[in-house]
Amino acid sequence: MKKNKLILCVAALTTLLITSCSKEELLEEKNVEDLVKSEVVSTARFSRSGALYYGINGHPVNQRAYTDLRAPAQVDILKKNAMNIYRVDLPVSSVTSIVNWENRLFDITNAAKAAGINILPIIPSKTFDINHSEKEAYWQAYHYTLKFIKRYGAKYKYFELGNEFDNDCIKSRLHVGNKKTDYDIPKFRTIASYLRGMNNAVKAVYPSAKTIINVSWLHYRFLTLLDEYGVKYDIAGYHWYQDQEKTLKNDYGIDDITKLLNQKLTKPIWFTEVGYRNYSGTNSEAEAKRFLDSFIAKCKNNPQVQAVMIYEMLDQPYISGQEGRFGIYKWITPYTQFTAKEYAK
Repeated sequence: MKKNKLILCVAALTTLLITSCSKEELLEEKNVEDLVKSEVVSTARFSRSGALYYGINGHPVNQRAYTDLRAPAQVDILKKNAMNIYRVDLPVSSVTSIVNWENRLFDITNAAKAAGINILPIIPSKTFDINHSEKEAYWQAYHYTLKFIKRYGAKYKYFELGNEFDNDCIKSRLHVGNKKTDYDIPKFRTIASYLRGMNNAVKAVYPSAKTIINVSWLHYRFLTLLDEYGVKYDIAGYHWYQDQEKTLKNDYGIDDITKLLNQKLTKPIWFTEVGYRNYSGTNSEAEAKRFLDSFIAKCKNNPQVQAVMIYEMLDQPYISGQEGRFGIYKWITPYTQFTAKEYAK
């Protein structure tokens, strides 16, 4: 989902990133002890009306590792893992706003609904063009999203608007993303206008629907820039992986990104991607389980965090490298027989 846009993709690149921002800059002159003290206070304005949304990512519409597995079988996996939300990406026509193979979307939606599980669709930014003016970007997004939401909106409560737009306007890989000066502001304004159009189209048809805009790494300043620019949305989406967790701890002395985000963001936080990057393919399943268990515990302990979704349900062995190894289930015989990895046992 995020993979084609993610700029933080290798350990060497992470090393470059951390050289551009000091710990003091990241914490805005606060030491770690002061930051942790203030975090406890900052979560008081949040409470969960129910349990944490706990779920997973998948590709039930457009990836063979999923499409060969019937929708009820995917829902069974969700139920076995006590998950109540399933985040899915969608191949959408830029002309008609219709989902390709939409019968697959309807199948997983109906099966999930019968089991009391929410589907979180990602509305892709198929009509976005960074070279558009702000006005063009807005109307391209609005008309495209309006057609989508009129056709599918009644089926869902939540909608994620695009994916990691922060990476489209960060100035370079050397910029961490915690400061306004890290972003190309003309590009940001085009993106902000597009996101405004997407959100306004959703709300024009279903005012009570909740919209999510996501970022990665330490790019929380992108979200606060959207707020300053007057872009409306309901939930701050965040993507987080174990190599980022390690860098945050080793180089900034912070072991909990959720507490840092308490200081930066005022909206509810949904971690819509949390995963373990097994770059070499030699890391143990136990290591992945330790990270996921630890991070989910942090989310449960922070009331501003109201959802966490693992990336992803199933391995995709036809994709080379780490991209094919994110699943918490692996295939014994593609694509008919699978088994749980350590985390899902």
